[in-house]
Amino acid sequence: MTTLRNDLQTLSLTASTNAQATSVLEMMSRQTEHLVRMVDDLLAVSRVKSNFERRASTG
Repeated sequence: MTTLRNDLQTLSLTASTNAQATSVLEMMSRQTEHLVRMVDDLLAVSRVKSNFERRASTG
């Protein structure tokens, strides 16, 4: 995810004079942030599930 963010930031520096490119980069940035949040949520669910399974097997 960091690579995507860095690449988008680099592209935004070079495309700042082109309105269409700026619009596309903003959309890509928003979508990247959605993806990051989704992955973070999935990791959190996985940790909760893992803790639940560990407690169920010991108790």
